[in-house]
Amino acid sequence: AKDGGHTAFTDHRISRNPEQKGATSSAAELVAWRQPEQELRDRNLALALVTAGLQNHDSSQVVRGYRMLNRLAQQMQDDPEVLTALGSILLTAKQPEEATKVFRKALALRPRYAPYEVNLATALFDSNQGPEAIQHLERSLELDPLLQKAVTALASAYRSEGENSKANEVVGRYRARMGIQSVNSQ
Repeated sequence: AKDGGHTAFTDHRISRNPEQKGATSSAAELVAWRQPEQELRDRNLALALVTAGLQNHDSSQVVRGYRMLNRLAQQMQDDPEVLTALGSILLTAKQPEEATKVFRKALALRPRYAPYEVNLATALFDSNQGPEAIQHLERSLELDPLLQKAVTALASAYRSEGENSKANEVVGRYRARMGIQSVNSQ
């Protein structure tokens, strides 16, 4: 075949021990590639469980990580990563007001971090506080103009308010910074 760009590969093997489709790694399989200091082991495992659980839609991992984080919350109350994980769980559990409080604290601990601005904006949108959410998305793009999640969210927010020109401007600035030519200029 000369045109390798449009080829599809299919696995026609017949295995003695077929792998189960859709099997995701279980919480017991999460192992640190390098063990951190003792006081951070439970924290890091809890964060890994929450992250993997949210990505894999594995509620058992999320619940296990959440329980661990709750036990650690008092001693880690000034850890923005712990707070971010807790806020993400609260958002997933449809508790945006509580998530907003937690994300505000994480942002206060690390005020010039664009992803935390986006997290707070997401919780604010879910709490029907659109104008403040937009302010946080704009701030996130001041801090990191190439943060695609912020660009997408801000453009969507502007479009939902009928401000298509603002949305197009946000996307246009992003595309220009990424070196992507617009369709109209080709």
